[in-house]
Amino acid sequence: AAWLAYGLVAPRRSHLEAGRGVDHISAEIDEGDIVAYQAGSWEVDGVAIGSEPPRIEAAQVTVVQLVFTHNCEHGWIYGHPCVVDDAGSVVSVDEAQEIQFGPEQVRSILTSTT
Repeated sequence: AAWLAYGLVAPRRSHLEAGRGVDHISAEIDEGDIVAYQAGSWEVDGVAIGSEPPRIEAAQVTVVQLVFTHNCEHGWIYGHPCVVDDAGSVVSVDEAQEIQFGPEQVRSILTSTT
């Protein structure tokens, strides 16, 4: 995902700008948004999850099922995998495939429906 890793696409918001709980980047995700998330391996509260090399994937969000506390975010984000080109444009969305990932995997909101 050179479009994100090398700064070719400026995300609407990055996980580096966000806090925890309702300040977490996942609290801003709406159905229809295009997000970048980390797959393969990632961290949850400093604990490594997954055994594959980390990679950045893109998804069009279909359902946001999250609960927030003052310092935590729990739940799932559902969507369809998509391909984003180096200019940040969505090339394709695979609506036949459903995926799910957690809020801690979200790296950026690339486009927003709001």
